[in-house]
Amino acid sequence: MFADLLLAQPTWTALTVNDAMNARLKAALGGLRSAQRTVIWDHFTHRYPESPRWQPAAADLQTMVDWVRRDAQLGDDRGLYLLAQLTLHGLHGIPASESVARDLLNRAVAAGSSEASLTLKYLTVPPPTPRVTAQQAQAALQLAQDGRRDVQMFLASMYLSGDGVPRDLRQAFRWTVTAAEGGDVDAMLAASVLYSAGIGTPHDSAAASAWQVKAVRAGVPPAERTKLGAWYADGIGLKPDPARAVALYRDAAEFNEPVAQGLLGNALLFGIGVAVDTQEGVRWIRLAAEQGMLRAQELLGDLYATGQHVPKDAGLAATWRRRAADQGSMSALTQLAWMALRGEGLPRDPAQAQRWAETAASRGYRDALLVLANIYGEGLGVPRDPGRAVDYSRQAAERGSADGAYNLGMAYLTGTGVARDLAQARVWLERAQALGSLKAAAELRRLAP
Repeated sequence: MFADLLLAQPTWTALTVNDAMNARLKAALGGLRSAQRTVIWDHFTHRYPESPRWQPAAADLQTMVDWVRRDAQLGDDRGLYLLAQLTLHGLHGIPASESVARDLLNRAVAAGSSEASLTLKYLTVPPPTPRVTAQQAQAALQLAQDGRRDVQMFLASMYLSGDGVPRDLRQAFRWTVTAAEGGDVDAMLAASVLYSAGIGTPHDSAAASAWQVKAVRAGVPPAERTKLGAWYADGIGLKPDPARAVALYRDAAEFNEPVAQGLLGNALLFGIGVAVDTQEGVRWIRLAAEQGMLRAQELLGDLYATGQHVPKDAGLAATWRRRAADQGSMSALTQLAWMALRGEGLPRDPAQAQRWAETAASRGYRDALLVLANIYGEGLGVPRDPGRAVDYSRQAAERGSADGAYNLGMAYLTGTGVARDLAQARVWLERAQALGSLKAAAELRRLAP
């Protein structure tokens, strides 16, 4: 069934994309922050598969690069990721530096960027244990040049790891694409990943999706169909098509693929590409969660915590969040910390809440810092320490947390834990507003002369 779904590809026309991007750019140049964030992401990740590509005027392009720098400075995950990509490839006047790009990617991961995690995986390859001699490497190069697709992929892996040849991401990309163009399905999938990660070539969602479609048409495991379905759902390199996404999810879910089950359940819960069916949606999410799909476990915990689509049950919320935390979810661990702090679904235990929050914070999860700020600001299980609460709020704010910036602004405004400073209060409240805080916007209106 999934192959039939891909025969008639919905496409953006160049006119459609150009009109949409020009309208967004106009709003962005007018100062609309959300439009600025959308424009730079869509342009620098090549989200739309139009030809020729939309190109802004040179002056506008420089302004867009400035927006990337600003967002990165604010700690925004997308801004950090985009600046890392521009730095990795030395684009738009930014000096190329893999080490600087790696630092930016680490910060983006800490701020929650899944895209940065993928790219970083390729930039942190451990030094290889030499397996390939110089003579073998030369023989592999000759066979690859002669058209041996299996050897072309082997040569690509050598360049990725630096085994037998100097590490060269561009050569790794080149030989992967060569094998893919020769019809190697594994190479098609690998090319899709390299385009998505911006490895050996700038991030290009349109090219990544094109290779993913070709691979799915040729026949791939259910997980790869699920991935393509998610790209149709989000319009990543493809025209958004939620119904097609659901069909791909269903096909993979019937093969017991847990990610597809979770995404299908989510679509059914919220009526995305399919009619709402709460009971069926929860059933698929539960199946995915029981198979260990982390996001399904997190979602099931959230549903029970809020009573959305299921009877509210703090105990079950804690159970599913524990299972997600046991798999390494720092989001779930932070939610457990809040629950222990409030005595919701767990015995009230500020000391345990602090331990969980400190663990999540030590692993780079930004929002755990807000739990610690609350613990010290309110004196929950520890002596009240407003200054330390301010320090935690500042760390969260500097990593792009709207709530952290709001808390810091209010601390300066009221002189709690820090000397009262109206100018600094405005700075941090304005940053919180730029990050989407409605509370900060309301406070700034109140402070307006």
